[in-house]
Amino acid sequence: MSAASGDASDSIRAAKQLHPDILAIARTTYVSEVPALSSAGAEVVSAEAEVGFAMWEAILEHLGASADQVDRARDRIRAEMREATRQPV
Repeated sequence: MSAASGDASDSIRAAKQLHPDILAIARTTYVSEVPALSSAGAEVVSAEAEVGFAMWEAILEHLGASADQVDRARDRIRAEMREATRQPV
């Protein structure tokens, strides 16, 4: 299914109607597809975002950041991305 076509979002909504407490996890290639899947009720993992996170971690480590600093930066960036990709209700 493709998030762009809406099929994945429709499937997630249908599953949530049948089982409201179901954990729906969706994987998508592009960050631009996250809002539709998220608004359908899925926890979403974006390959594009994960590559970006890995690159930032490598840069921070190269610059001498501690493991704790890298963890805090990763958490902050993930929170900002979740907020930025949230669709208005």
